Amino acid sequence: MQAPAKIKPRSLADYLEVMSKAVFQTGMSWQVVDKKWPGIREAFQGFDPKVVASLPPWDVDSLMNDTRVIRNRRKIEATIENAQTIFALDAEHQGFAITFAPTAVSRRRWPTCDVVFVF
Repeated sequence: MQAPAKIKPRSLADYLEVMSKAVFQTGMSWQVVDKKWPGIREAFQGFDPKVVASLPPWDVDSLMNDTRVIRNRRKIEATIENAQTIFALDAEHQGFAITFAPTAVSRRRWPTCDVVFVF
């Protein structure tokens, strides 16, 4: 059996996609999620955090009726909330990745906020 492909985050959309895939795989076979993933990515508009973060409640209802998506309201809402958090952390710290793993390339100070709530 082959392991699922990994996403290497390079943008905010990539980070949201990685987190969302983990959320959707929770309690499910990764093969099921992997097969549906192209449709999920399309339904969430490429996981652009700005777009996903601004989805109104009626879009959640639409996603609940979308056969491309694993129709679990809590997972859909978690994806939207994670997008809102990514967007807010990126703005607050001038870069989302720095909130998790500062590198030698980045000279920014490690944030003092609690970032565990994102997951």
